[in-house]
Amino acid sequence: MRLTEEFRLQLEAEMKKDGDTSLATWIKRILRKELLARGIEPKG
Repeated sequence: MRLTEEFRLQLEAEMKKDGDTSLATWIKRILRKELLARGIEPKG
């Protein structure tokens, strides 16, 4: 996924606040949370 430098830095700052060490792991966690909020059980 292509991200602008500024956007990537914003995401990495939030990732670190949440205690994650990888941007990919943080994004997956956020997406799973969103699925649950929509009543969808994440698979995998």
